[in-house]
Amino acid sequence: MLYWKNLNNRGRILLLLMISLVLLNIIVVVTTFNLKKLSESVASIMNDRLIPSTEIALIQGYCYQNRLDLEDLIFNKSPDRLRLHIQENNKKIDSTVVAYRHSYFTEEEMGHVTQFSKALREYRQHEEQIQQLLNHDQIEEAKDLFYGNSQQAFVSMIQELHQLSDLQIRVGRTLQAQTDHNILVIKLVAYCSLCLSIFLAARLLGVLGIKPNIVSHKNG
Repeated sequence: MLYWKNLNNRGRILLLLMISLVLLNIIVVVTTFNLKKLSESVASIMNDRLIPSTEIALIQGYCYQNRLDLEDLIFNKSPDRLRLHIQENNKKIDSTVVAYRHSYFTEEEMGHVTQFSKALREYRQHEEQIQQLLNHDQIEEAKDLFYGNSQQAFVSMIQELHQLSDLQIRVGRTLQAQTDHNILVIKLVAYCSLCLSIFLAARLLGVLGIKPNIVSHKNG
């Protein structure tokens, strides 16, 4: 306050302008940083959470369809069509898994993806064995394998997909919380800049000796 009192009006005006410029630069830096973080969070929610969640759902759907087709194949329902459908679904699963691997993974997600791939390979081995048994009319052996080791591999595969889905939700909520935080910071900066601009404007008007005139009208 003593420094302020020792300044003349020109010095006070220059000081207020310098403070305004410094605050403006700080506001720009803070706002730009948080807008960048906000943009990254939104992009991550879209590219690394929503799209992969859709891909997980597709993979799960193909897996269930193949399981049903394999069961129908055991009971000799349109074997040629079912074999072709299983092959097509396996290609779709492989291409979707490849696309999913291009997403951002946490360490925990990578572990479940690895376990899913392992269970998928094991299940496909059983799938091929069942088809070979059916080719040799070994129906009962095919049924035993289908409801035994094949079923266990299928359950393990689906469980890993469920774990990945749960992780997508948890990480998505974390990203949403970060987004809310960035928005809150931007709001606080906006409110603070508004208050500071009003304060500096009032001080500047005081230095210039400008006071608002209040005009009152009297009747009579």
